[in-house]
Amino acid sequence: MVNVTCWMISNLCKGSPGLPLSLIQPLITPLNTLLLHVNDSNAIVDILLMFFYVTEKAEGAKALFKLINVHSIAFLATTDNLSIKMCALKVIGNYCLGSSEDIDKLVGYILIPLLNAITLKSSRPVAGVACWILCNIAAGPEKHIKEIMSSGCFQALLQLLESDADRGVKDEAGCAIANLCIYGSAEQVCKMADEGVIEGLSSALDSTDPATLLSLLDAVANVLAIGNVEDCSNALAVKFESVGGKKKLEKLLLNSNVEVYQGAVKVLEEFYENKEECMTDF
Repeated sequence: MVNVTCWMISNLCKGSPGLPLSLIQPLITPLNTLLLHVNDSNAIVDILLMFFYVTEKAEGAKALFKLINVHSIAFLATTDNLSIKMCALKVIGNYCLGSSEDIDKLVGYILIPLLNAITLKSSRPVAGVACWILCNIAAGPEKHIKEIMSSGCFQALLQLLESDADRGVKDEAGCAIANLCIYGSAEQVCKMADEGVIEGLSSALDSTDPATLLSLLDAVANVLAIGNVEDCSNALAVKFESVGGKKKLEKLLLNSNVEVYQGAVKVLEEFYENKEECMTDF
């Protein structure tokens, strides 16, 4: 009976327009309680899907997340059940699209299941969702970036880039790394450089997705610009070249996407050499 009820509520909330907010709000508290006590995995998945559907709508997300027990959902995201894990991560993903103040309250709880998901080799889709969430958190204040770095998630992202994961998951990881480099402080970026981000950026440039490449080019430009400030000889640019990053920028001069081409030209001209020399060398 509980399973059927949860399934019905989930389906009523799916799509547009779905149930009105006035009918959804009274359901949240009993469903929070049910999440903690029900043993039926299907019922748990349906409750999580209901939370995901109703928080996709921006107008209701903020009000509903004041009622939804995100701590419990973060705990469920560490379970071995992949369906529950994926649904819980999707709800957390919606939560992380909110204000940085809201994320502040729970970022420590959220990063634990994200680290668990990234390192879960048996399910790359789960890792992809976790990387997407980290990408959104990394686009926030420096204190969030500090949390990501200290939690182990940063190193896990770098390891994912060097793994045999499919290209889509690596692109999500690359975008998360890019945001860490774009929004991090100079001190944080230098620390990331010491811990392998230069190699990670170079590896991520194997992507063929234009949006991912544009984010990575912005990240490379920011890292190398910080290298200019920190060191007149720009040791970061030298290191990026030594790990094959410059060669990959040169290959992007043949990319069919105009914005990607222009981004690669800009980085090469500013930190290495002019476009004509690059084309000749290539």
